Amino acid sequence: IAFQAKQLKNIDRLHSKQEWFCHRGILIYYGKDESDKRLGPPSYYDSRCQYQNQRASLSLRFRNENLNKLDIIGIIITLIDNAGLIQLHERVTYIPIHDCNTKINIYLLYRDRPKDTTKNYTIRIDAYDKINLLYLTSWTLPVKFIFMPVNRVSAELIIPARYYCHRVGNLKHREQQKLANSEFCRCESKNSQATFLDRTKCN
Repeated sequence: IAFQAKQLKNIDRLHSKQEWFCHRGILIYYGKDESDKRLGPPSYYDSRCQYQNQRASLSLRFRNENLNKLDIIGIIITLIDNAGLIQLHERVTYIPIHDCNTKINIYLLYRDRPKDTTKNYTIRIDAYDKINLLYLTSWTLPVKFIFMPVNRVSAELIIPARYYCHRVGNLKHREQQKLANSEFCRCESKNSQATFLDRTKCN
């Protein structure tokens, strides 16, 4: 796709409405008719980026226990409600030798606007070796103070040098596993969007 840019003349004569048309984004002119378009961050929405999205603002820093190996680690971050419905998921590639002091900042948006404040929400983080596709560990972080429009969650997480998962139970329709900071019950489900975190919900 070819793009052409042209310099605006008399930029000081732009109408004040154009200057402030997009509150939290960038106003661009698109196409031959130069129609208005907005480039806005995910934290704001609507035609002029004037409304703030309800979200969980996640800040993470990882540490790797295995210092003798050049790992490439895949990180899957999932926002889940207490019914097991995935609200949003993100994927991150973490390379310890390059990203050891890097802070990862991610906005996790809710499926509904406004969000359902009768539900509880949890952030689940799964780590796996991208070279060998081996599971490493998982963490769960609760989203507290759900009445607030923006929930800030931060954590420093240690990636183990070896497979951490310890199976503590195995029934017909469930597999109970121990995470790095909690336990969860993984249930058989035909719904690919469902992940159950409550071990009492599996029969």
